[in-house]
Amino acid sequence: MRLLDVHHLGAKGIIFAGLAGTSDLTLIDCGPASAFEHSVTAIRRLGLDPHRISRVLLTHIHLDHAGAAWRWAAEYGCTILVHPKGLPHLLDPARLLASARRVFGDQLDRLWGELRPVPADLGKVIQDGEWVGEGDTRFRAIATPGHAQHHHAYWHEASRSIYAGDVAGVSIHGGPLVPPCPPPDIDLPAWHRSLARLRELAPDRILLTHGGVLRGTQPLDALEARLDAWSQWVLQQLRAGKPESTMVRKFEEFVWSELRSGGLDDAGIAAYEQGDPAAMSAYGLARYWHKHPPEGGVTG
Repeated sequence: MRLLDVHHLGAKGIIFAGLAGTSDLTLIDCGPASAFEHSVTAIRRLGLDPHRISRVLLTHIHLDHAGAAWRWAAEYGCTILVHPKGLPHLLDPARLLASARRVFGDQLDRLWGELRPVPADLGKVIQDGEWVGEGDTRFRAIATPGHAQHHHAYWHEASRSIYAGDVAGVSIHGGPLVPPCPPPDIDLPAWHRSLARLRELAPDRILLTHGGVLRGTQPLDALEARLDAWSQWVLQQLRAGKPESTMVRKFEEFVWSELRSGGLDDAGIAAYEQGDPAAMSAYGLARYWHKHPPEGGVTG
């Protein structure tokens, strides 16, 4: 299994798809529709025929991971496999599109491209623990909620690799490993359980949609520590009664300071903002605490 840089908005190293096989091909997380043509070209440059992609495995339905799924189905006849909770939104993306429009406004089309339904006969559910494919395209779906309730990671037995979507974090251009925490589905206990499942598999490599490759599972320790630190930071701000706009701005400054401490310059921080905007994590973690208030409540 290898990573395929989809060159989101022309930038390198922001969004990667997984690609497995030599004749019969499998794509994992196809990226947004705005990067579809580049993905097709990149596959051809590898000497591979995109018509040989028989299936697309989706870790979840967020547009940076799955926005191009309908095009792979409509134009190349690919079967699209996804978590049971994600399939209805691929077949009828009206709610998904409306939610994305509220978040991204008039930037939606530029960022992610057009969104259409996946043809009903090509959208399929894949269950936790289910195997699909054969030989070097054989994968097992691993339910890994936390970032999203409809999230799978995919275990590639042939290379002892996991394509982890977002549950194993974001590490762009070799920068610090950070947890992407956008609304509405962040679930901290579930995320910790999901990371434990990844460790149990003892992979040689963990492949990230946003970034690249982790060697083994040790980097997940730092990810978990940062997830806890970020969530507690947001909780303390909420308990202090900070207005949301103030909290979000302060969280951005907090995250950017961490990234600078990890050796990134302004260009590196901008790359993280393209792949994993800090404000989205502030909103997502605040929503989590309001939905799941700890003992003592959220507000001071």
